[in-house]
Amino acid sequence: MTSTSMDCGFSFPISSLQRFTYGNWSGGPGSLIPTSLIAGNNKRKFTIYETLIKSNLLYGAETWRITERNRRKLEAVEMDVFRRFLGISRRDRVRNEEVKLRMGVEGSLTTDIERRQLIWYGHIQRMPSTRIPKRTMEWIASGRRKRGRPRKTWKEGIVRAMSERNLTEDQCSDGLTWKLGIGQRRKTF
Repeated sequence: MTSTSMDCGFSFPISSLQRFTYGNWSGGPGSLIPTSLIAGNNKRKFTIYETLIKSNLLYGAETWRITERNRRKLEAVEMDVFRRFLGISRRDRVRNEEVKLRMGVEGSLTTDIERRQLIWYGHIQRMPSTRIPKRTMEWIASGRRKRGRPRKTWKEGIVRAMSERNLTEDQCSDGLTWKLGIGQRRKTF
C-alpha cells in the first residue's frame, strides 16, 4: 500500500483513498449503486460524483498544502472515477479533456481546492485577532530553518491563488466582494 503525505501534518494511503472513493460505487456486482440506475445517464453520474465522491476526496482540503505530486495524484483519481463511470479504459486512448466533456465537468479538483482554501482564508481574516485560528495563522516560528530551499507554505499557495484572481488582502473584509472574486456564487435553478 503506497502512502503519501498531504503536507498538512498527516499522511494517508492513496490506495485506500481510491478504494474508499469509488471502490463499491462503480455499478458492478455488489456495488452500492445498481448499474441500472446509472446506465447511460451522465447527469445522474455527475450528481453521484459531486455528492459522494468529490465530497470524500476534498474533505479537509482547506488546510492542505498542495504539492505538485499530490495534485497529480488527485487528478488521476478524479479521471479514474470518470473513466469508470463512462466505461472507458485507458487502452481506448480517449483524452482526459474528452472524458470531462462526456461527463459534463467544468474545472478540476485543484480549482475547487483553491476556491475552498480562499473561502477559509477570507473567513479567518474576518475573525477578531483574539481567536485562536487567526493567531495561529499569524504565528511565526522562532529558531533556525533546515538547510536547503524552504518548502512552499500554505500561505504562499493562497497568495498565488489570490494573484491569479486579482484579489488583495484588503478585499477579505468585505464578504460579498470576496465571494464574487473567488467564484463562490450561489447556484440557482
